[in-house]
Amino acid sequence: MGQSQVTSGKKVKRIAIIGGGGPAGLATLRVFREHISQLDAEETWDIVAFEAREDIGGVWFRSSATPPDSNEPPPSAIYDCLMINIPHPTMSLHNFPFPPSTYLFPNADVVIDYIHSYADHFNIRQYIKLNHKVTRAEWDNSKSEWTLNLSTGETWKGDHVIVASGHYHFPRIPSTITGLKEFKNVIHSAWYRNATPFKDKKVVVVGGGPSGRDITADLVGSASEVLWSVRTHTRSDKEENGLKKRVAIKGVEVDGKVTYEDGTSDENVDWVILATGYKFNYSFLPQIVEAFPPSGVLFPPALYNSKYHLYPLAQHLFPLPPPPSQTTTSPTIPPSAIAFIGLPSRLSPVPICEVQALAAIRLFQSASDPSLVDLDSQRRKLLERRNQILTSNPNAPEEEILAKLWHKMPDLEQYEYRKELVAFAAGYDEDKIKELEQRGWKFEDWVVEAYMNKDVLRAEWRDVEACGEADEYVRGVGTSEGWIMLMNRLLERAKRRKGELAILEEVASSNVMYTSP
Repeated sequence: MGQSQVTSGKKVKRIAIIGGGGPAGLATLRVFREHISQLDAEETWDIVAFEAREDIGGVWFRSSATPPDSNEPPPSAIYDCLMINIPHPTMSLHNFPFPPSTYLFPNADVVIDYIHSYADHFNIRQYIKLNHKVTRAEWDNSKSEWTLNLSTGETWKGDHVIVASGHYHFPRIPSTITGLKEFKNVIHSAWYRNATPFKDKKVVVVGGGPSGRDITADLVGSASEVLWSVRTHTRSDKEENGLKKRVAIKGVEVDGKVTYEDGTSDENVDWVILATGYKFNYSFLPQIVEAFPPSGVLFPPALYNSKYHLYPLAQHLFPLPPPPSQTTTSPTIPPSAIAFIGLPSRLSPVPICEVQALAAIRLFQSASDPSLVDLDSQRRKLLERRNQILTSNPNAPEEEILAKLWHKMPDLEQYEYRKELVAFAAGYDEDKIKELEQRGWKFEDWVVEAYMNKDVLRAEWRDVEACGEADEYVRGVGTSEGWIMLMNRLLERAKRRKGELAILEEVASSNVMYTSP
């Protein structure tokens, strides 16, 4: 495969997307293709997306589970009962809503169909090379050039790399839980598919995130007993929704005794399921140091992967080198050479990926015009984030809390980040910001409100499905106005049901059984 060159008087900028078949890669590919179509006659950008798997879809492309003792986790961690945990109107791709009458919280099969429709609608499959895994990607500072080695034996050389390979593949196994290696019946949620193997078994599920919630709910009615271990829980032997709460797990013994941090224990546990998340893995990028960043060094010249975060990245997107006055060492990878798409979490991920791609265009343009990116301003923003995390968590170990919270953007923070990325893409020029917003790069207030009510909406939608009313609710709904009305209807339903439940509880508590004197 070729390298950067000048052809027929045009300068060709060559770009590769690593992980081009998932939602992040596809969104990036579409945004870049639209930009390429608007370039003037003097320049062209040649973009290719390398996808390791045999089809597009990323984590939403189902796979069978590899054996739990395999050294390689399954290509996809999708379990049978998975449905998205935010309303789909808040997570759909730019100017491409889900089809009319789609359930508000669709399952994985609906999502993968949507992803395929997106790729077909924007005609981007032709730029994706399936079954092309990038095994090594290395930057040569002396040549200002990337070299990518592929599983096919081919080599690609070019100017810029976009990493969109996701971070839900390599399971995080807590080192603090003793006895996991000795107790045979332990799996990570990456291998979980359904409740069938756990029928009539006593199961402890560890983790309070989305997969922990989904798996505990899925096991109820099949497992003989479901114990949900979460650090913030208080132990309770009273069943709530078919399960019992436990505090953080401490260890497990070979005979099935599970101990907890509060000193309590459970006997005869058959299975432990670890819904403990995933770790960052960029082993194909040898110039990234796999360690926590060096203590006291705010802007190291190399990127560090703590397994929780990449540091230092400006805008959670590109390498941020130290100020020239503080070092004579060239950065391992310069800012304009690489962009990481999709690192932020606890948010609506796909819209973030799209606007990150928009910002990456300006980043790559800065390779020939460094004035397009103000690195000093980005350093100040990075220090502000660092100080905000430390100030909000004064008693936490500094290294650990920075790593764990660095890319997390709960609730409203993600929307401020999206605004910031649009401003970055526009060079902080007010007129250009307005132009981008007029082209659809602005979210509406109702999107924020829907996201903030996601938990209530999801709980209510589950009840609507259980009552057999889902089809009636979504029939013919396809516009933004229609989805707003539907979600308002659900919120009103939730208020009404909450009021009815409160009345029933009051009546129940006031009833007194009398016996004859």
